[in-house]
Amino acid sequence: MAVRIDENICRGCGACMDICPGDLIFMALNRARLRKERECWQCMSCAKVCPERAIKGNLPFVLADDGASLWPENDPNGLHWICLHADGRREEFA
Repeated sequence: MAVRIDENICRGCGACMDICPGDLIFMALNRARLRKERECWQCMSCAKVCPERAIKGNLPFVLADDGASLWPENDPNGLHWICLHADGRREEFA
């Protein structure tokens, strides 16, 4: 399981590449790409720094229903996480 980078949203700023502790993100055609998906730690550091919110984590079915995704949002009160389930349900965690 690895993070997913939406190349239609990514603007190629490189923030994710700079912060990835596994050095797994690189730039190709001005878009971020994941080098080796199976080596991704799912630490979500890249998602936390992405200004475009182009990076999301896919949750395993043991944590959420199949097809759920997770991403961080910053607001005045700090970071919180949004879980979008395959059926459209949305949960937020502080």
